[in-house]
Amino acid sequence: MKPTIVLVGRPNVGKSTLFNRLTRSQAALVADWPGLTRDRHYGHGRVGDKPYLVVDTGGFEPVATEGILHQMARQTLLAVDEADAIVFLVDARQGLTGQDKTIADTLRRSGRPVYVAVNKAEGMDRAAVAAEFHELGLGEPLPISASHGDGVAELMDIVLAPFTEAEDAGERAPVLLVTQRLRSAAEKSLYDLRDKTVLDFSPDEVTAITFTNEGRRVRLVRESKAEEGAQPGWRLVEPFRARADRGLVERMFNLISYLRAEEFVSERPERLQQYGLAPAWGSVRFEFPGGRSETLLFGQQMEVGATTRYFARRPEGGPIFTINDNLPREARRFAGEWRDRRVTDFVRSDVEQLRLISPQRAVVCVKVGKDGGVHWRLAEYAGRVAEAMDLGAAARLPTAQLADRDRVEELLGKLATLE
Repeated sequence: MKPTIVLVGRPNVGKSTLFNRLTRSQAALVADWPGLTRDRHYGHGRVGDKPYLVVDTGGFEPVATEGILHQMARQTLLAVDEADAIVFLVDARQGLTGQDKTIADTLRRSGRPVYVAVNKAEGMDRAAVAAEFHELGLGEPLPISASHGDGVAELMDIVLAPFTEAEDAGERAPVLLVTQRLRSAAEKSLYDLRDKTVLDFSPDEVTAITFTNEGRRVRLVRESKAEEGAQPGWRLVEPFRARADRGLVERMFNLISYLRAEEFVSERPERLQQYGLAPAWGSVRFEFPGGRSETLLFGQQMEVGATTRYFARRPEGGPIFTINDNLPREARRFAGEWRDRRVTDFVRSDVEQLRLISPQRAVVCVKVGKDGGVHWRLAEYAGRVAEAMDLGAAARLPTAQLADRDRVEELLGKLATLE
């Protein structure tokens, strides 16, 4: 069988350009703006006598929780799940970014071999280009130029080295291909053929989440929308009541809303203790409208190469299987880790007035105008002022000083998510 090579990376790093070069086609759209590729594209390639299937994915933004970016991230995770190897593209011109690090963490947990390709490296010193990407911890970064072809053959030689099938049976021997497929299917056990989907739901459907860990319970409940168009948040209701970190909850959903069993290991309930499931050390319960829920029990941890796996099982019975460590890791969080540490949470564009008050003086900035004509006017008061005073009145006067719009916007950006 041909190995499946999946191209992954943040938007606009050259995945589609590399896909076109590997498939010797123009099947993938290419332009210099992010988000052009939204779905998976499949193509065939060959290096010497080694054929392979290559998959182009959209710009990967693992933390996206809604809209087209979330759907693109989900498509990428599905492609990663079917990959035999992953080529992780980064941008030599932009250097290492925080988003690259987030993607690297996600790919590392996939258990697939990952090769870092530093694209757009034409005309640059190869050693210098590769140096900073060692920080990703995914092996030796390989500088390439997808548009010029530099280093691409070397990259694919390395990626395909573990795969030894020498001929494309589909082209040379169609009868042999059928024979191989039938033989492969016959050799698969019942466990390999069954559906491995463990969890598959939309995060928007979940109304509550309950984690247990060695007898401790953490319960999160989704808030109803406060107003039309508002993004609902999450509340921590057990073991204490507090606002939950919505971003942390949404990042968890990106990793676990589509969860598959890595391997089915046993059907025998008497072996539960052997796998740390009698009793289980922890669990997760997702609740949905109409009283529906899904629960998963977590058992013993095991190391598979450089990856961590856990034994798991449904509480109502069924087989014991292994899963990646994303969901058990969330179950091990202490309640305080879920707590929202932000003391402010607002959108800069909603702010009409900013007051900076100290015992010595007060400075007030008031927004004037709309849309593209927005500017800020400034008023200053000496000494102590009362909160009830209309401090913005002086700033609204036509004679008031103009404030530095960039400075005000920068300050609001810092205050909007103050922790």
